[in-house]
Formats: sequence, C-alpha cells, structure tokens
Amino acid sequence: MKIPVRLKKEKEPLVDAVFDIRFRSSQPAAMLIPGVLYQQKLEGLGQVRQTAFAGIPLQFRIQNPQLQFSPTIQIEYGSQFMIGIGEGSVSVACRLPYPGWSEFRPAIMRLLVALRGSFIESVERYGLRYMDVIPAETIEQQVKVFNIQFAIDDFRLQRETFAFRVDVPDEGFLNVIQLTSNANVQLVTGVHRAGVMCDIDTSETLPGESYEQFVERADDRLSRMHLVNKRMFFKCLRPETIESLEPVYE
Repeated sequence: MKIPVRLKKEKEPLVDAVFDIRFRSSQPAAMLIPGVLYQQKLEGLGQVRQTAFAGIPLQFRIQNPQLQFSPTIQIEYGSQFMIGIGEGSVSVACRLPYPGWSEFRPAIMRLLVALRGSFIESVERYGLRYMDVIPAETIEQQVKVFNIQFAIDDFRLQRETFAFRVDVPDEGFLNVIQLTSNANVQLVTGVHRAGVMCDIDTSETLPGESYEQFVERADDRLSRMHLVNKRMFFKCLRPETIESLEPVYE
C-alpha cells in the first residue's frame, strides 16, 4: 500500500510518541545518567525533576514488571522533547504538537551518542511507540475506523465496545498493537481528544548487544523501525479513515 508522507496538521491524531531502550549497567542508572548527559554537554538540557514513580521503593519497582522500567527522573530536552530515566531504561518523548520524524530521530541519536562510554554495558531492547486517538463519536463509527473483522461464531462486532491486543512480527520487529474504543485523552496543552485509540509499540529484543555496537547500528535501525511502525498504523485503518485524516503523498 502507498503510505502518506504525513497527515494534514489540523487532522493529526497523535497523542504520544516515545522511543526507549532497556539496558544492563554496572552502576545505578537513574542516579548517574543525568550527570553523564550534562558532562557530555548534550544540547538543550533543562530542568531535572523526579516523577511519581520515584516515590515507589526501588525493590518493589524491580520486582513489578509493570514498574520495572518506569522513569523516575525527567529532564527537559530542548523545547520539543523530554528525557525519561529509569533504573534500566532511557527514553525520549515528544512534546505536542509532534515535531515530525525529521526532528525526532536526530534528537534520539544525539542522546544515544552522549551516553557512549558510560556505564551502560549492553542493550536488551529498543522500541518506538506511537499512540493516536482518531475522532469517532459512536461505537459503530469507532468499529468502522479500523481495517479489522472480529467474529465469535455468529457474533459480528458492529456496535459493541472493544479492546484488542495483537502482536504482529514484521521485518525482525515486533508490533504490539492495541485498539481500544471510547478513548479519552487530556493533553498537556489542555486539548481534549475523544474517539478510538490506536497504540502501536514497535520493538526489537537484542541478545545482550554491547552499547557501542548498538549505537553504531542505531541510525539505520531507527529508520527501519519507524517505517515498520508507520506502515502498520496505516494498515490498521480503512481507506476511508485515512482519507478523513487528509493524507499528504508528496
């Protein structure tokens, strides 16, 4: 299928975009990474603050899979991004409006390069997650947003609430796709989004690849991962849904 270069700005359904890596380190990461980034003079670093996860005891976070990689520290990263740091993870999240992949990818690479030579020993996973809320008022309209068919015996999903998860492999990556009806999101800008959620987390698990090797290959991997995620998003949508978002095919 032909993939749009972008959607019309006024129709952009994106509510969150995050890149993250999960790693093994020789020292406590959350305590030391901010100092490493400032020492490396990573451009755009601003205010450092703790997140709500910092109040949860470390031992409890480590033992809980839902909290293990949660960021305990956030650092402002220019005007468009935020860096999140956990005990075994580092992430870059976009502020809205989304600045576009042409800005997001270089910001990710600058962060990865700045962490070279630190105490990060190996990377176990890296991923790129995009969350979109597509406007649709009724459940029947929300069902028709997606290019899916769901049936149990003679039951056909038509106007019932739904929450699906499916894991789809593609070109060495794993796409964890979650589609949810009746989504309501309050953005930090104060804008309220309501409709149906399309959440796609594209990742690759690595067999303990050294951090130096990971950074050497990161630029190409980022480009391929972004394309896989973007292609999967548009595959999830019906043609009429794509047209309603006013795609640009430059």
